[in-house]
Amino acid sequence: MFHNLSNIMQKFGEKDTKLNEFPGKAENIEVHKAIDTARRFLEQYNSAIVFRSANLEEKTWVIMMNVGLVPERVIRVRINSENGKILGYTQ
Repeated sequence: MFHNLSNIMQKFGEKDTKLNEFPGKAENIEVHKAIDTARRFLEQYNSAIVFRSANLEEKTWVIMMNVGLVPERVIRVRINSENGKILGYTQ
């Protein structure tokens, strides 16, 4: 199940909005910016973040990351490819 950004804000607070601020917001963000955004978001609440994959699905980057040491979880973060905003995540 995907969690939308407003649910994330309620759970973790306003500081998460900074993840969606890119200086000079690019019209289309590159994969490394999408991966960096996902990593910065997940590092706020988890240790050990390991990149697994990135796929562009229409206008959305889908970033898969392994999170935690024991047990390891896979989290999927969806990021808008046009403005870099986090759309949601699944665990």
